[in-house]
Amino acid sequence: GGTTTTSSSSSPSSSTTTSSSSSSTFDNTESPPEIVTGDYCIVPELNMKAVDVISNVMAQSVALDSYNDTVDELLADFERINKAVVQEGNLATVDRDKLFKAVAANNSIFIEMVSKVGIKDRIDTAWNLSQYEDVSQGLIEEFDIEQRFEHIEF
Repeated sequence: GGTTTTSSSSSPSSSTTTSSSSSSTFDNTESPPEIVTGDYCIVPELNMKAVDVISNVMAQSVALDSYNDTVDELLADFERINKAVVQEGNLATVDRDKLFKAVAANNSIFIEMVSKVGIKDRIDTAWNLSQYEDVSQGLIEEFDIEQRFEHIEF
């Protein structure tokens, strides 16, 4: 049986490829399997729901990069404050204020990542429509979303 796979490319239009392999693991009545690699993602049908899933995971990845840079800056501040405390034996008023601001900023980042970016939540489309779960999970794994979130040093 022949199979048709629709995939997106770097151009705005989608392309359709037809294969007539006799060793196909699905027939014409089934959707082709979702394929997620580091270079591309193939979905059974390119529609707004698939775009929603893909764009949500990519947004989470970009947000993780941005938040990671901010957390690295906060850690540099913590390191500087810690060195000052070790050298001077006390926490100066200016350093105390910077420390409280850094702790508050760190907490805000964590809250934003969980509540606004939805790092710990399943994407609504994948939650409501199970046919998008494999794409969602494949992209989350490919972009190491959960591991990157857990390795951000809060």
